[in-house]
Amino acid sequence: MKKNIIVTDANGNVIGSTYPKRAEGLVKNGRAEYVSDCEIRLVTAHAPTEEIKTEDDIMSKIISFDPRKFGFDKSCRLNAGQRAFMTTTLGNTEVWEIGDHDKHRTQIISKMKLQRYTDYTFRFAMTGGHNEDGTEVSQVNIYPENRWDDRLTFALEKSRFEPVISKRDKTGLLRVFELPFNTANAEDWSIIITQERAPARFFAPLDPTAYSMLENMSYQQWLNENSRRRGLFGKDSRDTGFRFEMPDLTIGGGAFKKLIDMGKQGFDVDKIIDKARQGFDIEKVIDQVKQGIDPDGSVFGSESKPDYVDNGEEDNFKTFTTGKNGQELDFADLDLDESGFADKLVQIGSACNVKLRGSVITPCDDRSFMMIGNTSTACNFEVQSVGMTAYALSMLLAKVGDGCTVKLKNVKVTDDGVEMMINTDSCSGAKLEMDDVTLPKQALDLIYSRFGRGCEISANNISTTFTPPKEEKAPEKSAEPAPEKDIPPKSESGGYFFKDMLRSTFENAAEGFNTFGEMMRKAEEDINDVIGGIVNDKPADKDSDEDKD
Repeated sequence: MKKNIIVTDANGNVIGSTYPKRAEGLVKNGRAEYVSDCEIRLVTAHAPTEEIKTEDDIMSKIISFDPRKFGFDKSCRLNAGQRAFMTTTLGNTEVWEIGDHDKHRTQIISKMKLQRYTDYTFRFAMTGGHNEDGTEVSQVNIYPENRWDDRLTFALEKSRFEPVISKRDKTGLLRVFELPFNTANAEDWSIIITQERAPARFFAPLDPTAYSMLENMSYQQWLNENSRRRGLFGKDSRDTGFRFEMPDLTIGGGAFKKLIDMGKQGFDVDKIIDKARQGFDIEKVIDQVKQGIDPDGSVFGSESKPDYVDNGEEDNFKTFTTGKNGQELDFADLDLDESGFADKLVQIGSACNVKLRGSVITPCDDRSFMMIGNTSTACNFEVQSVGMTAYALSMLLAKVGDGCTVKLKNVKVTDDGVEMMINTDSCSGAKLEMDDVTLPKQALDLIYSRFGRGCEISANNISTTFTPPKEEKAPEKSAEPAPEKDIPPKSESGGYFFKDMLRSTFENAAEGFNTFGEMMRKAEEDINDVIGGIVNDKPADKDSDEDKD
């Protein structure tokens, strides 16, 4: 039974809530009167009794941070951190340490049930959460039920929301925050802590008197002491100082290494470099491409949406979407490529019924700029009489979240994109039914890794094929001679393609080493000739006896 009867005083002010039977008893005893079916008003002659106060004050109005009640938010793909016991200035405590110095977003979340029409204060302590450049993101979002648009966002970075305690800690700056909010008519609430570009530790606060021994220190004082301070082993040492120059563009060593790694994974680095030439921050483009997101529409266009929880910034929150919930989607007789399939998947929210029938999904030339949106929960996916690539299947599986049901019937999966399949965290409580399905073995392995604890899998008439990795395939023999090395083709923007530049750079380096080797061998021969003449290793000319002496 829920306390769904609102209690007001004689002036109509909400003072709490109670159970229907308790409300009926108060009215029967003459201590209250019904205003409506879901509201009672205390009679003027009866001030709120201790009984009512006790009922409304069962739960503390102060919510202190409890590390054990928070966990990683799965909507973030690159969560970094740990829950562990650590030592602070005031002793040992259990903390959540989250975030890193890169542009990766980390979020921890806690869900709780609270009393309606009640004022609460979320109280916590934190150290860190800022960097010398002032580019950090540190926020707390508090919102009811699943109504993200009704969230309360508290900006902690740079102490924009002022802490109640700000002290000098041995790690730098220790702050205690108290965030007020009112529950109104909602009972289910969520608290999300977001950290980006600067690691931070969050832990339970102590009594205010415990911090009296520490020296006061504001964020501005910390900034004055640490702004632009650099050391040999500081944060900036992650970049080697190396700069790779090409026409109209200079790339730092850190970004250059990321591009090489992405090239190995099959990303289109030429397209990324082209974006950088147009004036985009290459580090930002790299991160967006790797995560498949575009929060400001600068890479994929103004219609693109991010696929992680919005950080609440005014410039971004209007574009936040996870797809519409509760839809009935019937995709029939489609002939589209993987990019078009991604456009369909990004529309799907949670609690949707999705049918894909009599369709064919073909490979896409460029898989580096795909976006499928957030993982969907409690959805029904029915795929029947469909031919698709292995990569398209992995895209579909990436949308499957907790509590989903997936039915695959008369589905044939090719090996296109089998080496690039998307591999995400496993879901729980999901069901998978397969009937008359042909697919590569690697795709079947992906299915079993995707459906984790509490999941059910049933299969009937399944046949698999195995596609060996490309490096294991025997090279095809060609009767034509290998073409001579040409100058790498130039792109429309005036520079060389990135992959061709790499090949040309390494070939030139190898040629340089060969030339250097020839020089060393020639020098060695010259030295041997000189030494041989000195020690008379070579036959001497006919000289006089005097010369011989």
